[in-house]
Amino acid sequence: MIVALACHCCGHRSVLGLERKKKFEKDGEKFYSMLDRHLNLSSKKKEAQLQEADLQVDKEQHVFFESSLEYVYQIQEVQESKKFCIVEPVLAFLHSLFTYNNLTVELTQDFLPYKQQLQLSLQNTRNHFTSTREGLEDLKKRMKEAPSTCKLPGQPTIEGYLYTQEKWALGVSWMKYYCQYEKEHRTLRMTPMEQKPGSKQGTLQFVLKSCVRRKTDSIDKRFCFDIETMERPGAITLQALSEANRRLWMEAMDGKEPPLDPPHEERGEAAQSRSLDPHFCISKEAWPAVSGPPGGRVATTTEHIQRETERGLRLQRTASPDVQWGGVLSRHIA
Repeated sequence: MIVALACHCCGHRSVLGLERKKKFEKDGEKFYSMLDRHLNLSSKKKEAQLQEADLQVDKEQHVFFESSLEYVYQIQEVQESKKFCIVEPVLAFLHSLFTYNNLTVELTQDFLPYKQQLQLSLQNTRNHFTSTREGLEDLKKRMKEAPSTCKLPGQPTIEGYLYTQEKWALGVSWMKYYCQYEKEHRTLRMTPMEQKPGSKQGTLQFVLKSCVRRKTDSIDKRFCFDIETMERPGAITLQALSEANRRLWMEAMDGKEPPLDPPHEERGEAAQSRSLDPHFCISKEAWPAVSGPPGGRVATTTEHIQRETERGLRLQRTASPDVQWGGVLSRHIA
């Protein structure tokens, strides 16, 4: 009867934990399948479609996150409750047996120190269970409020799943890795989640040199950023799970924004065609009749033409294309 009572006490929590486990596996499979479809979306789709897809992923991630927290919480409760579920009924039985059996008074006196010690140990175990339970409830609450900011001591600065672009002779593929980054030593560990046929890959470790956000129009995938390492030449392209996730990885790796594109300079043919444009040609009749010594006339006319030409070019950059520059320059020079 005592064993049955203990089994009933622990069995109820085990059944509840099994139900939580099934719900966790179901929600996890649903979330990761949706996440894989979401990461394969092209960045060329409409912004409204992308935002709707992001909202659906965030909703499923929230459901999976709560399910995983409940499952971990239930595992901890079952493991801790095993410490007293069996001992408490046995202790109660022995207490009743020694109390109502007058023939065992001497044995009861001999057992009393062990009984007191067992009671003290049991009380300490229950107090530890209660305090741990309260701490887990508080941690679960804080992780629901800000899941990305919770970090256990002694753990990597940031960790999670990333997709890596791998180039082959016949094209490009994306491999899924579980990555752990330690900011203090700038060390990135990558464990492959998908093993290639006929090969067994181990954990890769790199020392980070730099991290730069990938421009949206430079790649068909979303949430990408490039890193450079000491061990490999060239950049390694990584894909995060979301925009917020990419921001966290880049903040941990001291990532930078991509450099701005240089302004487009005019090519030789364009500059030559502009110089041959009749609107930029100053006719002979537009030259002012300047009196005075020949040397002073040449210097004054040259400065005047250069000043008016620069002014015309400035006006061209701000005015509409149909402005007649020939008339403008002739009017200003005249």
